[in-house]
Amino acid sequence: MVTRGVDAKIVLLGPRRSGKTSLLAAIFQQLREIAEEVGLSVGDSWRESRSPDVPPMLTENTVDFQISVPPGIHRNRFRRPLPLRLRFVDSPTGWIGDEESAIAAQITSAHVVIITIDTPYLMELNGIHHEGRHHTVALTRLIRSHFLIGDIRKLLLLVPTRCEKYFTTDREATLIQERVKQGFSNLIAAACFPQCATSMVLTPVQTLGALCFAGFRQTDAPGIPAAVFSRSSPDAIIAPRFADQPVRHLLAYVIREQIRSGVCHRLFQWNSGYFGVLHKLSEGCKVDGGFEILLQH
Repeated sequence: MVTRGVDAKIVLLGPRRSGKTSLLAAIFQQLREIAEEVGLSVGDSWRESRSPDVPPMLTENTVDFQISVPPGIHRNRFRRPLPLRLRFVDSPTGWIGDEESAIAAQITSAHVVIITIDTPYLMELNGIHHEGRHHTVALTRLIRSHFLIGDIRKLLLLVPTRCEKYFTTDREATLIQERVKQGFSNLIAAACFPQCATSMVLTPVQTLGALCFAGFRQTDAPGIPAAVFSRSSPDAIIAPRFADQPVRHLLAYVIREQIRSGVCHRLFQWNSGYFGVLHKLSEGCKVDGGFEILLQH
């Protein structure tokens, strides 16, 4: 639960070179646009920071938001905007290896976990490289043991990245949805226990925009091959798509938890404008064509 005075902590998990950095950059860009669209204000900039609980191998970025107080309620005791601080912790080395214990500590205290799914490894060659790339057995163990804890409301976002090739038709986009639910079935099932209060959303992001998967290339190092991408046209520029979707779910979760915590109950009760923020956020959420709310609490 996110309460006043407590930062909302968001941890990104995913394999190396799966698009986490591109996703984070796209999210930062969309945060300001979505905030302005729904009536929130955001600080002048986000910054890279280092909290005492974040080890050196992980990267932390902080974004400061404020819920603007609409006209007509300045006579109450809530004279100042309510702060919302979003702390993003990126795990650039993925979730497997020597850093697993450090990452486990981060997701234990996280409110939101974003898992990037390297889409070509899930979709190509019947998914033969999927498990080797995503380590779903270890991932499920990690999330179940350290994030899906008790009845605390949290948010888990499954984000297929580098998925440009598979959005050419509605059928292909839906196929991503089906493959994710198959390939991560154990993780999804782990969140379905009655005592678990974690919401789960499937929301693909085209992190490369103008680049499409072209094939796999075997490297000198043992293991799974590297994915190769090419421009869709010579003059195409990199322009991520659908990065607003995880932002909408993230902001809606944080604001909803503020209301549920009771901190903002009277303020939200006195002015329906805040519920309008939630309505605008949910109104723009995609729920078909590869996008789906898998669990809602």
